[in-house]
Amino acid sequence: MTRKLLSHRLRGFAELDQSAKSFKAISDYPLPYYEIDTRVTRDGEIFVYHDPWIRTPNGNRIKISDNTGSSIRAFSKENDCDLIDLDAALKLYSENSVEGSKLCVDIKDFGFEQEHLELVAKHGLINKVVFVSWVPQTIIKMSQISQDIPIILSCMLNQRTPRVAAILSRVISKQTFKLSDYLILGKDAHEPLP
Repeated sequence: MTRKLLSHRLRGFAELDQSAKSFKAISDYPLPYYEIDTRVTRDGEIFVYHDPWIRTPNGNRIKISDNTGSSIRAFSKENDCDLIDLDAALKLYSENSVEGSKLCVDIKDFGFEQEHLELVAKHGLINKVVFVSWVPQTIIKMSQISQDIPIILSCMLNQRTPRVAAILSRVISKQTFKLSDYLILGKDAHEPLP
């Protein structure tokens, strides 16, 4: 078995995960893989953040998908969250990453796959990014956009995992399907799909 080291959410590079400071520090600690998560605002801006809610140590919180990009930026500034958008994150990654490293972009919100890909292309990172998602529809959409995009289905291992993976492999390889036949969501899904 080949083992590869991945920095989950850029943890350990700065005080806050997935922050501008953590992107600036990756050149000091080169790894083969880095992983970030993305969330999308009501007006379609893509931010680097794992959870649907931004929570601060003092108890404030705001739901990313219910707010505009400008309100998320204002909240982040007021609460010292150091939250950055995907465009800024990709710029920092292109400036600070080491040769041969890959950035795994975990897309948490369905429906913005093309926008993710356009930002990656804007920064010349097509060959340095792997797209990841726990949402089967996102993986399917990415495979429809291009067969050359590296994609990974992120899922919890349980008894259904091999069946889900087999179904998705068939769907992606055929490129024709009825989405309703393949709607597979776990009971713990916390974001509704459109």
